[in-house]
Amino acid sequence: IGTENGYVAAMDAETGELVWDASVPGEILAAPAADEGILVVNTGAGSLFGFSTRTGEQLWRHEGDTPPLTLRGISGPIASNGGAIIGTPTGKIQVNLIETGVLAWETVIATPSGATELERIVDIDTTPVLFGGTVYTVSYNGTLAAVELRSGRVIWKREYASYRNVTMDGNTLYVVDNNSHVYALDRRNGVELWSQSGLKKRVLTAAEPAGDYLVVGDKWGLLHWINKEDGKIVARYDLGGDDEDESVFAAPVYTGNAVIAVTREGDVASFSVP
Repeated sequence: IGTENGYVAAMDAETGELVWDASVPGEILAAPAADEGILVVNTGAGSLFGFSTRTGEQLWRHEGDTPPLTLRGISGPIASNGGAIIGTPTGKIQVNLIETGVLAWETVIATPSGATELERIVDIDTTPVLFGGTVYTVSYNGTLAAVELRSGRVIWKREYASYRNVTMDGNTLYVVDNNSHVYALDRRNGVELWSQSGLKKRVLTAAEPAGDYLVVGDKWGLLHWINKEDGKIVARYDLGGDDEDESVFAAPVYTGNAVIAVTREGDVASFSVP
């Protein structure tokens, strides 16, 4: 796990016993990733770290660029095929060799534009989605892209803006944009299949595929079930009650037979899936 104060801890999965810990400069706002015995940790300070999963020894560090103004969030790394894949605050997708941290390639997804620093925010704060040698990612200022993992070549781009994770089920990508519109797109070509605008301005979570549905939470503490085929809202549950602090901010988790959701106040609930 990683924490806001830069603390990294490895714990025994069976007992919860602390195996090792370390500290890094910068906030850790996204889950670390591990592959080939190396743990990859991304930080809000623009630095990427590699640790030995066995001992906690720091093996490498890669310094990235950080603009003067960014969103408070970072891209969660994906560790696979000998590389660590992350999105950057400068609107790029980059791959670092997992053994050494050396930059293998980087590709510009979003380009800053505008007169003010606020207008020029191009953060990729989402964890990339990797499938079949293709990386899918989305930026805050409005670019959804499919990128070839081997070369960094952009396969297709579409105009969608989001800071929530893109999810995938089969050949369909699901995007929740900055205005809480929900979209389904064909991952092969980026063609939009349907859109759902009935939850606008509700600060939705990422859309979690769960059986025949997508599940999203909102700032009012409500969970919404959306039909994956046509985008229609089919069910709703009030998890937060009347408490304004009981928003569902983290995306629900689908376990295969249940949906688990948690509120800001720490209430955890499990729902059966029809």
